[in-house]
Amino acid sequence: MIFFRIGVSMLDIIVSHQLTDFDGLGAMVAARKIYPAAKAVFVGRIHRLVKDFLVLYRDEIEVFKLKEIDLSKVDRVIIVDTYKIERLGDLKDKIDWSRCETVVYDHHPHDKLDWATLDLSQEVGSATTILINKIIAESRELNPLEATVCALAIYADTGNLTHMNTTAADARAVAYLLDEGANLKIINDFTKKPLNSKQEKLLEELLDNKKLIKIDGIEIALFATSYAKYIGGINRVTEKLKELYHLPSLFVVVKMGKKVEVIGRSSDEAVNIGSICKELGGGGHAGAGAASLEGELSSVIKRLKKIVNNRVQPVKSIREIMSSPVRTVLPDTPISEVEEIMKKYGHNGVVVYDGKVKGIFSRRDIDKVKQHNLMHAPVKAYMSKDLVTIQGYLPVHQAQDLMVKHGVGRLPVVEGGELLGIVTRSDILASYYGNETPYQHKNRYGSSLVKIEEKELEIRDLMDELPVKIIKILKEIGAIADKSQIRAYLIGGIIRDLLLGKGNNDIDIVVDGNPVELIKQLSDFFSAKVLYNEQFKTGSIKFADGLNIDLAGTRRENYHYPGALPEVTETNIFEDLFRRDYTINALAVALNSDKWGRMIDYFGGQKDLAEKKLRALHRFSFLDDPTRVIRGIRLASRLKFDFEKETEDLAREAVLAGDFSRLTSERIIKELELLFAEKINRRLLGLIKNIPVFKLLGIELAEGVDYWQQSTRLESWLEYLKEKNYNIEEWVLRLALFTDKLKKKDIVDWNLKERYKDILSFYLTARDLIETLDNDLDDLRLVDMLNEYKLEELVILLVKSGKVMVEKNIRRYINELKGIELAISGFDLKELGLNPGPVYKDIFDRVYRARLKGEVSTHQEELAYVKELLKERME
Repeated sequence: MIFFRIGVSMLDIIVSHQLTDFDGLGAMVAARKIYPAAKAVFVGRIHRLVKDFLVLYRDEIEVFKLKEIDLSKVDRVIIVDTYKIERLGDLKDKIDWSRCETVVYDHHPHDKLDWATLDLSQEVGSATTILINKIIAESRELNPLEATVCALAIYADTGNLTHMNTTAADARAVAYLLDEGANLKIINDFTKKPLNSKQEKLLEELLDNKKLIKIDGIEIALFATSYAKYIGGINRVTEKLKELYHLPSLFVVVKMGKKVEVIGRSSDEAVNIGSICKELGGGGHAGAGAASLEGELSSVIKRLKKIVNNRVQPVKSIREIMSSPVRTVLPDTPISEVEEIMKKYGHNGVVVYDGKVKGIFSRRDIDKVKQHNLMHAPVKAYMSKDLVTIQGYLPVHQAQDLMVKHGVGRLPVVEGGELLGIVTRSDILASYYGNETPYQHKNRYGSSLVKIEEKELEIRDLMDELPVKIIKILKEIGAIADKSQIRAYLIGGIIRDLLLGKGNNDIDIVVDGNPVELIKQLSDFFSAKVLYNEQFKTGSIKFADGLNIDLAGTRRENYHYPGALPEVTETNIFEDLFRRDYTINALAVALNSDKWGRMIDYFGGQKDLAEKKLRALHRFSFLDDPTRVIRGIRLASRLKFDFEKETEDLAREAVLAGDFSRLTSERIIKELELLFAEKINRRLLGLIKNIPVFKLLGIELAEGVDYWQQSTRLESWLEYLKEKNYNIEEWVLRLALFTDKLKKKDIVDWNLKERYKDILSFYLTARDLIETLDNDLDDLRLVDMLNEYKLEELVILLVKSGKVMVEKNIRRYINELKGIELAISGFDLKELGLNPGPVYKDIFDRVYRARLKGEVSTHQEELAYVKELLKERME
């Protein structure tokens, strides 16, 4: 939430992670310039080099220890160089986060932070860079020592501006800091400090234990050794190895005591060190990362190699996928001849070339020319001269971005004025899938799936059917937008459902500008809490009655690889709607007073609603964000819609052939949770069969299973358990219907509660139980057999078995035997002179069994039974 301060005395603190390095220190120093009243605080240990630096400059840099701060007075925490609360050391558990404003400045990639009030993170090389560029924008000044600390931070975290995650923003920040008097001698003293004797010895031992991991031509050096005692500065040893032996990528693995430290560095775009270290429980960014684990050196190395083999994938360049040599025509070639050439070779376009690239001529151009009987004209008269070209060394995703941005299907590859080749939509498709598909030669990717035509429709009457409170909110948004001279729109599912006559109180707003001021004024007007994410330019307002409004600036999203989180840039309402998943969700209603209630439909969403069709907006849609497939299945199931044929083909093709190795399981499961929050119906099962969406998680459905019959039994049981007031996560059980072949080891890295992992992987390990349960069992045997299992696991067994006796036994256990309450309690045992301890459990178990056998039933009988047990013990 954003806290707007008016004349209130508040205590601000600036903190970094619990092992503060130079980037953490530099970011804290920079943050002090932006928040001058704030106190910089170390929350834990500091890096040895930082400690050495502070020995010299402690008097000039004021940083407090955590114990010196009265944390009860802290109202705002500025967090730098980390986005994880768990990395804030002792501070994590010593502060009431619910009443604090939290501002995050971090450069490590991460998803939206629901707990942060303001996330000002950016994916740059250093957290200090973010703050320095803010200082530049706000015309603040640094003294030479502050400039030195900040420059040292950026140099240290970007490997002197050479790491793969280094950006132009880092270079601009360093240039500014040098102008402000940053001392390069001091920086060199600490970034190029020689190794000490222990580190030199470690380097020598590592060189004797070097191995190479080779993956498709990519080489990663692996150095490993063991030490009985801790040696500091392993990261410096790692950097020295990389520098001395010109290694593009390397990992250093050192066991010291009970801990195994893993340090990685890379300047190869194909090796993302941060993502690899994250799987090991650590973190970092593309060029550098680290993790600390417990275990044996050999097992850690084995695990690291497995992750590396799964994660490392060569990044293809345009030169690798382009077609060469290029078939060209001269500018004076008659269009009729060009048509024959295109027919003969099956091309959809040709390059016009006479030593220099002059233009592009496509089949669509031929169709236009034919209408005017101009086939005799030279091709130069009607070719497209607004050329978009690309260089061969660039990555493939940049070709995709250019094609979508300019609406073209082919790009000449030009370097130094020379035509090297041409890259088409088909080439990009092949690069994603690695093999030919039925659609590869149809140029299906890189262009719109919809006819773009702006239509406006007056729907004021429909807007009046919204709840009174929502109308009041929307009117106020329109009024604030009028005063701010910006346009505001209601978008998304609420409009879709309004047109369908369905209720929906999820309010999504976009404005063609920065939404911060609108959010502030709305929160003031309605006295509501606010959350805002600077990176994604999104915010939300939460009302006391549970109503939630999501707000964002109009934005364009660029995806640098399949399943990536988007890079967001500001744009207009057209592009904002074009980035959405389906046409029926790409509708907007104006909220400004001059156009109140006027719906904009660029892509035929209203027509698709009428025809009950789900249509994607462009052919890259499911590659950009494969979770859109799951969302589409959910919409089709709930609304009883059908996928438009080409959209369905693309969704199926993406799921079957796409490479989504960098798509996190967390994002997929989040969508599956929404999908299975609703009852399973026949339409949903048909969609899952036709579009095998579970392949996104690597799940194969079992053959010959009647999922409709099983889901019918499951829904019946869920209703029954709901009536009995059992608290069950229904979505997990519905998902578990489809995980017959799942093993626990397959999902160890999923970001799920352990309880859910147990449920999802239960059936494969417990199928033998079904055979035993398919017999007439007495109460005692049944309890002994089932007592250790969760209720959800028992439901899976009876649903999957389909056997009358199995269901009879489990039903009897749930209804009659599970959780029988004893009449006696611990108080009774204490009265008998027994001290609390393990003996209590033993006695309760014995009494419980006696209850099952019918030997006791009342409090008096149970107490007598216990006394008899104690008497036997005494004897």
